[in-house]
Amino acid sequence: LQDADRLDMLGAVGVARVFARAGWSNVPLHDPSRPPKHTYDGRSETAINHLFEKILKIKDTLNTEPARRIAEGRHRFVEEFIERFLKEWEGEL
Repeated sequence: LQDADRLDMLGAVGVARVFARAGWSNVPLHDPSRPPKHTYDGRSETAINHLFEKILKIKDTLNTEPARRIAEGRHRFVEEFIERFLKEWEGEL
């Protein structure tokens, strides 16, 4: 059950949940002057930071092989989303 809960935080649905929560909590989507922390302390300063500080670390915490296989693609999606988001933010796309 723990793996299922963690998998729910990864992928497109996970990114959507992070951004929805940020909007609801009045947390900025991104602020280049606030880099991600190395460890997650229960609160991220931006939605993008939350993806770095917590969501991208989920893959390494999974307990079962099936969950790890599912997580690979979802983890990759989050990485690609962040890359695309930051390029658009900086006006590169």
